[in-house]
Amino acid sequence: FGLKSKDYRLNGLSPSEEATCILAQIQKFSEKKIRFMLGSKIFNVLPSYRAIKKRIFTFREFFRAKINERMAELAKSPIPNSKRKDFLQIFLEERQKHGNDPDKVFSDDDILDEFAVFYLAGKDTTSFLLSMALYCYCKYPEWAKRLETEIEQNIRQNSNLSMEVINSMDTLNAFLKEVLRYYPPAPSTHPRRVLQVHKLGDIMIKKGTIIFPAFIGNHFNPRYFDNPNEFNPERWLTPEKRNEGWRNET
Repeated sequence: FGLKSKDYRLNGLSPSEEATCILAQIQKFSEKKIRFMLGSKIFNVLPSYRAIKKRIFTFREFFRAKINERMAELAKSPIPNSKRKDFLQIFLEERQKHGNDPDKVFSDDDILDEFAVFYLAGKDTTSFLLSMALYCYCKYPEWAKRLETEIEQNIRQNSNLSMEVINSMDTLNAFLKEVLRYYPPAPSTHPRRVLQVHKLGDIMIKKGTIIFPAFIGNHFNPRYFDNPNEFNPERWLTPEKRNEGWRNET
């Protein structure tokens, strides 16, 4: 949204702070046991729940207006092809190319939902990883020293720290992978109600069952990691682990 977005306020808070407050309130309701027995609709009788829904509606309408405002600005003054395009410029160009064909372009609600995912999931997960990486850097001085040595060597040898150079830093990448294993930004998904009978291997999952996939369990499963309770980036420096890439951790 450009530099002026720093002045956006909702309920006296920045958009990021407002979104964090909303998510925290939603989380409190999602964890209540009565939800699993009677469903979410039971909360509609509660004034506090209706207040959250109103807050969500206000948040969406605020950004719907900002998106439309920004799209109008871009329509008048597009970003030159020589410059890096922003999120909304790409959507606008697709609309101009395909008109309002619902199979080829995003609606305003689609754009709003995509924005929310990029803004919240993209920002919070990255900031959490950086926070925990700094925590582990301070907690494990022996690894801090190894990181400093590798990074200093690469800085001396490369005037441009490109992604290729960063990806070649084995110690740094092993350290970040271990941070993600030990402190994953998203250790589980939200609870889900099974809508039809499933058979998963030998396990029959009945319709109506509440499942809670907590994949952090595999991060500490000795079947997959030796001494899983130990913070040890060394585990990622074996040849087979180096070749695995980032798919499991991300």
